[in-house]
Amino acid sequence: MTELIAEGAGADLPPAPEVEGLALAVVDLAQIIMLSGDLGDETFANATQKVTGLALPKPGEIAGSDPALVWHGPGRWLVIAEGGDAISPEGIAQNIATSDVTDGYLVVEASGPKLRALLSMGTSLEVGEAALASGASAITRFAELPALLVMRDAERALILVERASRAYLWAWLNRAAGALK
Repeated sequence: MTELIAEGAGADLPPAPEVEGLALAVVDLAQIIMLSGDLGDETFANATQKVTGLALPKPGEIAGSDPALVWHGPGRWLVIAEGGDAISPEGIAQNIATSDVTDGYLVVEASGPKLRALLSMGTSLEVGEAALASGASAITRFAELPALLVMRDAERALILVERASRAYLWAWLNRAAGALK
């Protein structure tokens, strides 16, 4: 489960607005590991599955839940551990490029019945349940920033952006949430 962090990425940000049907929180993930390799390379796929217990997902897909393996672009995946067992990048395999990128991302959890209305304000992607279903992910521009959207269920999404954009994104989310009151 995710939790609001008292220190770190969101400690200096103002509190989330109170909006019925929408909750926003900066969350502290246990770990985010970037994997790089070739989807068609059987050695890479097998080594990844051995360590994570998950098969490499295709574009727009997510494998598992905690940890989750999320497609993040051609030849790139993120292992996202929300609170469960994290993995050691060194433990994956010598022929797989890995980086612990946990500190490089701001992760915001948005949840509630107004989630999709909020998402539609930030991206030109179709965000309806049919287009962006539970267990799907999308690389897009959100609030004019490069972002990864991870749909954990129909009313819960993680929004990952570069940590350097945290103040801008949080201010944008506060304004957008206010418009949904």
